[in-house]
Amino acid sequence: MFNPMELPSTQSLMPVVVRFERLAAQIPPFHLYFDDRLQAQDCLIAGNTLTLSTCWQEIQAVFLPFKVIEKFVNHLMAYKPDAVVFECLCGATLDLIRVTLAMGVAMRVESEQDPLAPTDEHAQRWLSSLKNISTEKRQSGQKNEWNYGVYALGMRDHNLLLRMQQQHVAYFEQSKKILDVGCGTGVMLEALCRAGLHAQGVERDPAAVRFARSLGHQVHHADALDFLEQSSAIYDALYCSHFVEHLPMSAVDRLVGLCAQALLPGGLAVFTFPDPESIRSQLLGFWRDPEHVRFYHPALIAGVAQVHGLSLEYNSQDIPSRCVGHFEMTPPTLVAEAIQKPLTLWQSLLKQLGLKTADDLQALQAQVAHQQKLIEQLWQVNQTWAWEDNVVLIFRKHAA
Repeated sequence: MFNPMELPSTQSLMPVVVRFERLAAQIPPFHLYFDDRLQAQDCLIAGNTLTLSTCWQEIQAVFLPFKVIEKFVNHLMAYKPDAVVFECLCGATLDLIRVTLAMGVAMRVESEQDPLAPTDEHAQRWLSSLKNISTEKRQSGQKNEWNYGVYALGMRDHNLLLRMQQQHVAYFEQSKKILDVGCGTGVMLEALCRAGLHAQGVERDPAAVRFARSLGHQVHHADALDFLEQSSAIYDALYCSHFVEHLPMSAVDRLVGLCAQALLPGGLAVFTFPDPESIRSQLLGFWRDPEHVRFYHPALIAGVAQVHGLSLEYNSQDIPSRCVGHFEMTPPTLVAEAIQKPLTLWQSLLKQLGLKTADDLQALQAQVAHQQKLIEQLWQVNQTWAWEDNVVLIFRKHAA
């Protein structure tokens, strides 16, 4: 296991400097160092000094560790620079450049040297798309106001999201034309692209649209409901991830109806959203997003979908091991100790020798059995913590 304490002084490593420019203001720069003893997703942060694995010198189709992005976004939000200057283009700065452009901040790369060759076709796509989008003019954000799009960008762990949404790619293996409704920063589009599937997205937030386009994906910048309003029997598959919880009930009804309208007969619609029966979703994540309106139970969404001609084919809640444990109203009791009987001569001798009798063994077995029962009851209750944070519903549009 790598021990961070073994790292040499960062003064002995060659840094990549990221500077932040603003008139009449001194903004502390970032210093990026590379060490071959760090794993790909490891990162050591001390102030504005970040040490990454040497693999981040390469242009690769891998998102930076979340804590790097989080710190970088917070830095931009706090200081609101007019421009960000990157000393060179490499794997580490590639993701930071993408975030900078998504946030609408001007940027430039000082080095005229070409970066290392991209590691694969997806890395080449990322690099080419970023070069195309970097020519667009951006408005520097100097206003002292909170921005939801920027906040959301700094809250997204793209590596985690990619791992989560890659699990859903298999649903679309037979699909030819896929729309990601409310696609955000394009993580599912990325997962579908890597599987060789054609997909496009629609998203209203400009920062998310710029980020998704910088990955090389086709994203329509529009309100998803208005976009679907203009679509009729176009797509053979729709993906709608973490969108319904942003809408009131009337808008959810409209969304599901428009998804049904946009699908070809026999088309597939996959909805995923926070599971209201997940304790972790309720306590740990849901209310970090100020645009979340409410939880929706999958039975409610399934009922709405049925009205609009969508038949439920799969509900991730419907698994045999998922059950609600019984909660006792009173605390469990200990096993009552057996009434002590007078010891026989043989039992007295065994006791003096420190040995156990058959009665002792029987009492111990009763205690173990009782404790095992309590453990099983506790485990049944605690399984609710193991339920998935999100529910997945798969619908099929009725054939014509």
